[in-house]
Amino acid sequence: PGQVTTTASADLVEPGEAVRVRAEGRDARYLPVNGARLEAVVKTPSGATTTVPMEWTLDRDGEYRASFTAVQPGAYDVGVRARIGDRAVTSDPTTVRAGELGAEYFDAEMRSALLRRVRVRLRTS
Repeated sequence: PGQVTTTASADLVEPGEAVRVRAEGRDARYLPVNGARLEAVVKTPSGATTTVPMEWTLDRDGEYRASFTAVQPGAYDVGVRARIGDRAVTSDPTTVRAGELGAEYFDAEMRSALLRRVRVRLRTS
């Protein structure tokens, strides 16, 4: 990984929902850095770019957080720019989609009884 890594709270959100962005900042030796200047760079589905300042969480060394609202449906590319010491560093972007949540995202769990019935039927076919 690079000196700055980025993750989002979800891959898919409803339009109008807040997306939490988490970044980890590390120095040239890959040790966590506190007190660096980080900002999330959000490219909206329309192509507009906004920046959101990130704040050090104080809970974990090198961890920063910010949030933005996914107003319109579509793909949001989220990356982080950082100033660590005298170096400018960027993260690889992550993508968050805003759209209606499909049924496959609800009650997503293994149904072992159903899988056993399917397996038995496949054997007898």
